[in-house]
Amino acid sequence: SAAEDGKVNASYSVIGVEVFSNTSAAFTLATGGTVVLEGGLATYIDSGGTSRRVCASDITCSAFSVSDPVDAQILIQRAEDALSDLHEAEGERRRLSYSEYQGYEDQQCSGTQMYEVSKRTRALCRDWCERKAEEKCYTQSFCCGYKTGASSNKKKCRVYQDGDVGTTGNSNWKAYIYSAPLPAPLPPPPSQPPPSTPPLPPPPTPPPPFPPRPPLPPPLH
Repeated sequence: SAAEDGKVNASYSVIGVEVFSNTSAAFTLATGGTVVLEGGLATYIDSGGTSRRVCASDITCSAFSVSDPVDAQILIQRAEDALSDLHEAEGERRRLSYSEYQGYEDQQCSGTQMYEVSKRTRALCRDWCERKAEEKCYTQSFCCGYKTGASSNKKKCRVYQDGDVGTTGNSNWKAYIYSAPLPAPLPPPPSQPPPSTPPLPPPPTPPPPFPPRPPLPPPLH
C-alpha cells in the first residue's frame, strides 16, 4: 500500500538466502522477487527485473524477523562491525551526490537539528548523514554531527537543516561539513550533420533540330 509520504509498504516471506559476506547477501522471496543487501544498502528486484531502493535512509521501516533474538543481535553486531571496518579502511564511501566532507574535532553543529539516530562509529554516522541528505533532496551544504559516549546509547548522529553549516566548540562532538552536491555535467550538444548542398538541376533539354530545308525548284528557261 502507498503511504502519505510516498513510500510503498509491503511484507514478503523469505524462502532462501545466499550470503556473500557479513555485509552482502541476497534473499529470495516467495513472490519470486529478490532483496539484495550490499554494503548497508537494500534493493528490491521484482520478478520482472525492475529494481527499487528499500528504505534508503530509515532502517526502522525495513526489518527482517528471525526466530531467535540472540542470533539476530549477533548478526546485527557482525554486520555493523564489518560495515565500520569497510568504511574506515576506504576512508569514505563513494558518494552518489555529495563531494568530500571537512571534519572538525571538538565542534558541534550549531544550526537547526532535523534528524537524529544512534550510531556506533563515526563512519556509520557519516554514511547515514549522506543517505538522509540524499533522501530529503538536500541541495546545499549541510552539517552532520556525531556525539561520542562511553555507551552505544549515548552516541548520537544528527543531520542539520539544508544550508546550515555553522559550528560551535564542544569537546563531546565531531562536526562534518558536507559541500553542496556537484551539478551533473551538461550533456554534449547533439551532433549536427553538415549542411547539405542541394544538387544542381539537370541541364535544360536542347531544342529539337530544325527540319531540313526543302530542295529549291529547277530554274526557269
